[in-house]
Amino acid sequence: MRSQTLLILLVALVVWGQWTVSCTKVNTITVDTTVDVEISFSFSSVGPLLGGEAPVVVYKGESLEAWGLGFIQAREVKAAARLKSVLWDRDLEYVLTSNHFKAGEIWELDRYRCEYRYDGALVRELYYNVVVREPPRESVVVRFAVGRGDVNRRDRLAIRVSQPVQYHVGGVCRSLRVERNDVVCEPYREKNFVRLSHDTRRWTALRVNGVDAGTTVSFHGVNATLPNPYYYTYRNTPLSTDLGGDAYLRRVSVEIIAEPLEWGEVVAYPPKSVPLYITRVVAFRGGYIPLQPPEAFIIDVGGNSTWVGEGWVWNITMAAVAYRSGNVLKPWISVDIGGYRFIDSEGVVVLMPLGSVVRLSAAVLWRLGDVWIGARPATYLRAVDRVGELINYEEPGARGKLWYSHRDVVVVNDGVKFARFSIAVDKSWSRVVTAWYSPPDPCRQWPSEVFKCRSTQHIFTKVNGTWVGYARVGPRGAGWPITKINLIDWMVAKTPRRCGIGGFSDFMNLVVGDPVLYFWHTYRLRVWAFNSETGDFDIPEICEVPPPHRVSLISEVYGVAQYRNTTSGRGQHLHSTAVGPFYDYVYERVDGGVEHPAGWTDALPMGAASAVSNSTGPWLLYVVPATACDSAMCLTYRAVAWGPAPPPVPDLVLPGAGYIFLLIYTGEKREASVRVYVERGVVLKPDMEMYVLNISQPLAEVRRVWTPFSGVYVGPGWHIEYRPLSPCQRLDIGARPIYIAPLNWTGPVRVVVEEVGRGAYEFVVFISNDVSLRLEIVTPAPERFTSAFLNTTAYMYLANIPYFHGLNALGEGGRWWGFRCVPRGEYSQLAAWGDFWGVLSLFREVKIVERYTEPVFTIERSGGFHLVKVTAEGPVAGYAFYLRRNGTWTLQTVINGRCVVLNVSMIYPWDPVLVLPLVSYSVEVRNTAEIWRPKPRLFFKTWPTLSSRLHTSMVLIHGTC
Repeated sequence: MRSQTLLILLVALVVWGQWTVSCTKVNTITVDTTVDVEISFSFSSVGPLLGGEAPVVVYKGESLEAWGLGFIQAREVKAAARLKSVLWDRDLEYVLTSNHFKAGEIWELDRYRCEYRYDGALVRELYYNVVVREPPRESVVVRFAVGRGDVNRRDRLAIRVSQPVQYHVGGVCRSLRVERNDVVCEPYREKNFVRLSHDTRRWTALRVNGVDAGTTVSFHGVNATLPNPYYYTYRNTPLSTDLGGDAYLRRVSVEIIAEPLEWGEVVAYPPKSVPLYITRVVAFRGGYIPLQPPEAFIIDVGGNSTWVGEGWVWNITMAAVAYRSGNVLKPWISVDIGGYRFIDSEGVVVLMPLGSVVRLSAAVLWRLGDVWIGARPATYLRAVDRVGELINYEEPGARGKLWYSHRDVVVVNDGVKFARFSIAVDKSWSRVVTAWYSPPDPCRQWPSEVFKCRSTQHIFTKVNGTWVGYARVGPRGAGWPITKINLIDWMVAKTPRRCGIGGFSDFMNLVVGDPVLYFWHTYRLRVWAFNSETGDFDIPEICEVPPPHRVSLISEVYGVAQYRNTTSGRGQHLHSTAVGPFYDYVYERVDGGVEHPAGWTDALPMGAASAVSNSTGPWLLYVVPATACDSAMCLTYRAVAWGPAPPPVPDLVLPGAGYIFLLIYTGEKREASVRVYVERGVVLKPDMEMYVLNISQPLAEVRRVWTPFSGVYVGPGWHIEYRPLSPCQRLDIGARPIYIAPLNWTGPVRVVVEEVGRGAYEFVVFISNDVSLRLEIVTPAPERFTSAFLNTTAYMYLANIPYFHGLNALGEGGRWWGFRCVPRGEYSQLAAWGDFWGVLSLFREVKIVERYTEPVFTIERSGGFHLVKVTAEGPVAGYAFYLRRNGTWTLQTVINGRCVVLNVSMIYPWDPVLVLPLVSYSVEVRNTAEIWRPKPRLFFKTWPTLSSRLHTSMVLIHGTC
C-alpha cells in the first residue's frame, strides 16, 4: 500500500499540463439606468440656554446603571436650547450642485466570454462587460433658501439621473486583456457626485428666542450677556449620501444645524479617591491609645471607674478604632442636565453656547471595586478639585456666574444625592469650574451587599479584676451604664486639648493631603470632667477651642458681599460654617444654645463588629453557634451552624455550647497561610468523643488567596468557604467536629490568629452565664373547652441580648420541647414553647410558682335588666364565655377587658355559663417565675325572667367596668 502511494505521488510530480486562456466577444448590450434621486434638505437651529428650556444634548457614551438609575458614561457633552424664534442678519442660501450621468441616455457594453482550459479541456468560463459608450455628464444646481426668521426649514425634491452602470450589471470593465494566462479587468468606477457650496459659513443672529444680541439675561441668581455680534455657523459634515462622502446613488441629504460659534464650558470634578476605613473594638492596656490619623481615627471609647486607694480612677479599656484598610473608595461625578444624567470618574464637562444661564445638578457617587457605595447626607460644593488645587469661587460668584446653596438638594436614594446649582457663561467668564464632595457611607452597597455594618458593639470591661458588661458615666445624678460602644460616626479628627476636645481638622486634608481653608472662630463649649469622688464625669468645665479650624467645604456661593470672610486677612479663602444636615455633631455652648463645627469634608467608616482584638490588623473574628444536629434528639451527628453570620454580637459565648469560628479578611489581595489557636475549650468529634484544646496546637490552618471581605468558617481541623447567613439561616457542616466552650469558666477566652510570616493577632471572646428568660404567656380560647391550659413561650437572653443556641427546654416530669430559632431583627433567638409547671430549664433553671385567677361575679339590677359584673385577679386580658351544647362546652363569645358587664336577662335559669379568664402577659425571669393559671367558673342564673329564651349570644352592655 505504501509503495502504491509513493508511485502516485511521483506521477503527479512528473506530469505537468498546459493552461490556456482566451476571450471572445459574444455580443453588445444596452442598458438604461435612469432613476429618480431624492434630495432632502433640513435646517434647524440651537442657541443659548436661557433658563428652563429643555436642552438638546449631544454626547458619545455608554449606558451605565448605579443604584437602580440609568446614567450615560461620558466625559464631555454639548447642551443647547432648540430655538423657537430667531432673526438672522440676512437670508441664508445653500447651493447643491450635482455632477451626474444624464438621464434617458443609453449605456453600451461589449459582452465577452473568457475560457480557461487545461490541456485543451474547458475548466471554467467567465463573462465580462466592457463599457464602449456612456451617457454624457451634466451639472444640475439646486438652491435651498432659509428666511431671516426661519428657525427650522424642511424641503424635499427629486432629480432624474442615470446611475453608473456597474450598480446594474455585474463584471463591468473599462478595459479587458489577457496577461500571463489570466484575464485582467480594469474595473469601471465612475460615479455621480454632489457638492454643497454657499457663502454662509458664518453669519450672525440679531435675536434668539426673543432676546436681542448683547442683552443680559438673569435666571436663578446668575446672569449672562449674549455676544454682540452673535456669530453662528454649522457643523462640518452637513452633507450625507447613500454611498458616503460626496458620491451618491439614489439619496442625498443636507442637514444644517445652525449653532453659535463660541461656546463656554462648565466643569464638575469629583474629589480624590479615599481609603476605606473599618471600625472595630480594640483593647488597650493602661488607657494609652497610640493611634493617630490618618492611620486610624478614634470613634468612641469605653472603660470603667475603678476604686484605687482613696478615689475613683477612670481607665479607658476599649476603643472603637476606624483604621485604614487596603481598599479604596473611588468617586464618580454625575451631572444632570435636562434629565440626562452623565457620569465619569475623572469629571464631566458640559459645553454650552455663550450667553447661557442654566440650572444643573451634581452628585458624587462612590465605588468599591464593582460595588457602588452609598453617600450621605447630600452632595456639597468643595473648595478643592480632584488634583488638590484650590478653586476660585469668589470671582465667578461676584460676577453672577455661579449660584449654589447647600439647601437645594434632591435626594434620589441611598446612593445618589444631587445638589442643584446655577451657572452662566458669557465672554466675560466662559469657563466655570466646580468640585464636589459627598461623604461616603460604605454601610450602604449596591447591587450586592459586600458586608453588613453594625452601628454599635456590646462590650465587657474589667472592674477591680472582674469582667463586667457595663460601666457608669455621666453627670451627677443622671449617670448611665455603658453597655455598648459606637462603631460608626463622622470621622472628625480631634487633636486633644486640655478639656479633651480638639480643633476641627479636615478629613480630606489628613487622608489625601488636600489643601484647606481656615474657619476663624473661637468655640466656648460645655464639657464634663471626671470626678474622682463619684466615679462619674459630672464636673462641669468650659472648653475654649481657638482658631484656626481647617475646612474645605463651601456651604454658600453668592456674591462677594454675601461671603463670610473667616480667614482673618490670610488671603482670599472665604468660608462659612457647615449648616443643614451635614454634620453629626452639635456641641453645647457655655452661654446657652448650640455650636456647629466648621464645615469639614468627612466620611463614614464601615462598622464591622468583631471579637475584641489587641490590634487593628486585617482580620475579623466571630463565633457562630453550632449544634451537633438540628433536631430535638441527636440520634445521628450532623453538625449545623446557625446565622446570622457575621453576628451582631460577635464575642458572647455560652458555657458548654458548640461553636465554629468565622474569619474575614479586610486587607489587600494576597496569598497567606493563617493558623487559629484557642486558649480554652474542647473539641466534639462526630463519634461523640471529646478532647481538650491546647493553645500550643493550632485548631486549624488555612492557606489560600485572600481577597477583600473574603472569609472562611473554621472548625477543628477544617474550613469551608464563607457565605453570609441571615438570622436563623442554617449552614450544614456535616460530619465535622465543632468547638465546645468550657463549661466551668466565665470570662475571656483568648483566640490567636497567626498569619505565618507576618505576625499574630489576639482576640478575646467572652463566656457568660448571664442567661435570662422572657416568658410570654397567653390563655387560648378554643372552640370546644375541655380543660384550662396556657401557651407559654420562653425566649433566651444572654447578657440582656437576644441569643440563640440549640438547647432543649425541659419541664417538670420530664416533658421537653424542641428548640426553635426565631428571627428578631438582626438577631437569632432561642425559643421554646409549651405548658410549663414546677421547673423550667433552658440553660438556666427557673422555678415556677403557680397562682390562680378565677372569675368573680357581682349581680346588679338596672332598668329592669339583670347585669352581671365579671372581674378576676391577675393579668387578665378578657374572658371567654361557653354554653353547654350537645354535651360539649361551646364558645359563644370573647370579651376583652379585665372587668366586663353582661346582660343575662335572656338566659334560662337552667342554662349555666362557663366563664374562662384569658391570661396574657410577659415577664423577664432569672430564678423564679410567677405563673398565673386560669381557673374557669360556672355562672348559674337562679331567678326566672318572663322574657327568657334560648340564648344564642352574649350581649355586652358596657365596656370595661
